[in-house]
Amino acid sequence: WPAENTTVIFIRHGESMWNEVFNKGKGAKRWLGMPARLAKGLFTEASWVLSPSSVFIDTQLSDEGHAQACELRDVLRSKPTDADGGDEEAQRTLEILRGEKGSSPSFITTSNLQRAVGTV
Repeated sequence: WPAENTTVIFIRHGESMWNEVFNKGKGAKRWLGMPARLAKGLFTEASWVLSPSSVFIDTQLSDEGHAQACELRDVLRSKPTDADGGDEEAQRTLEILRGEKGSSPSFITTSNLQRAVGTV
């Protein structure tokens, strides 16, 4: 049987609300700001007590995470296919991600976690 090539493209989710609470900043800034971020997260969690949303379990994208997902979408939409200086693999990948006519058949799959679905 002839071997068939398959391209797998992984895109990581944008910043989640959990990341916003626990991973924001670097060095001392991260630790000094954590009490305020944690208080905000606990307040948000308490306000969502009757909803399926959570800051700590299956968390959604943060505002920055939504902006990151939108930025990726905009780059994929606007970047000219030939902008990579003749890099055929980069051009092919961009065509696949856009679902352009004549590109390899493709499908999108994601986990059912809110942060992953929000990125798609």
